[in-house]
Amino acid sequence: MDNKYWTAFGSLFFLLHQGKLLWLLNAPVVGRWFRWCMRIRSWDIGPHETISSIGPNFFTVPLGFTQRGEARFRTDFRTHAKFSKRLYYAFAPLWWTLHAWDWAFADRWIPELSFGFSTLTKYPDAHPETTTVDGSAGQTYVIGSGVSWATIRAGAGNSADDSSASGDGGIWITADSVSGNWRALYRGIYLFDTSSLTAAATISATVLSLYGSNKQDDLSITPNVDIYVSGPATNTAVVAGDFDSVLTTSQTGSPITYAGLSVVGYNDFTFNGTGIGNVSKTGISKFGTANANYDVANSAPTWATTNSSGFNTYMADQTGTANDPKLVVTYTISSPSASPSGSPSGSPSASPSASPSASPSASPSASPSASPSASPSQSPSASPSASPSPGNAIATVTGTATATIIETDIVTGNKTIAITLNGDTWIPA
Repeated sequence: MDNKYWTAFGSLFFLLHQGKLLWLLNAPVVGRWFRWCMRIRSWDIGPHETISSIGPNFFTVPLGFTQRGEARFRTDFRTHAKFSKRLYYAFAPLWWTLHAWDWAFADRWIPELSFGFSTLTKYPDAHPETTTVDGSAGQTYVIGSGVSWATIRAGAGNSADDSSASGDGGIWITADSVSGNWRALYRGIYLFDTSSLTAAATISATVLSLYGSNKQDDLSITPNVDIYVSGPATNTAVVAGDFDSVLTTSQTGSPITYAGLSVVGYNDFTFNGTGIGNVSKTGISKFGTANANYDVANSAPTWATTNSSGFNTYMADQTGTANDPKLVVTYTISSPSASPSGSPSGSPSASPSASPSASPSASPSASPSASPSASPSQSPSASPSASPSPGNAIATVTGTATATIIETDIVTGNKTIAITLNGDTWIPA
């Protein structure tokens, strides 16, 4: 299965390292080797053609100019992130070496030497919680008073636990003694404080791992388990009403089968794009577990009197963190130098030439008899030497100037005047 680690090489990576990549692609000897690594073949580009830009799924070749002086380019687009994948798979040992360096040394003590291949590992708090919680919430009935499958899965919840070391985290299904009815359905709640990522993080991969403590299938229904978004009432407790806060959109796209669920190690749920997008960079990431093939699908399992099937996980209240639920996020941090080299400078050189200078040589208010050629609506001989300070702006209202200019004239727009905006007050320039 695709591990998605290649998503670390997204648009931001190509932007930050465009110069290095282009050198590797175009250097006389190295270029042929690197193009081969990227799977840019001889039939894609001529040996003497230069690549002028490259991204996750494209590269561009300049083709010179037309007779009218217009630049011509040819861009080769792929239907998927071909070049992101090639960067990862061709040099995977290198990236993992850099990642190990970042994790073990750079990010901890010498961040200026970090290569930006960072991971964040988070666990829920043990009881009593201070920031995050893990636990389970369920809909349960006393034996003999169970309900239909549709009713139990749509319940608001009436049972919860957030302090057991190996409680009902995961999923659990129990049949009632009355034929066709059900008396217990549980879902897990797992919260992680991922605020240290910050908004500048670009997440490339996320794995939520649950260490199995028990599984059984007396109902012979082989229930699977998947990860979903949860929305508990608070971040530090699981209450009964949180049962229906576990939503139904998979965060992985691939539940773990009952046969694949381990009770002697971690079960790794690798997030897809949906799951990665639900990792909070500035707050608490909230996920949960539910059974996919019966609970989420709203498909009643095969009933067998009072029997149960399910999967339990160790919780944060287990001593230490060796068996705790954990969320591992792989990410990079945007550098302030990430802006393209071709970005406009702070100079106002691109301002329209029709903008009047800060000090017009002929003020209409002072010289109403001036000929129309002195009107500020014409291009001044020199553009402003500095952009207006915050709260100020230069503007032109077209019309015919007269001897007296007042604020009302500006509002009605029946005269021509150079004006400066100070806050919300218009005054003659």
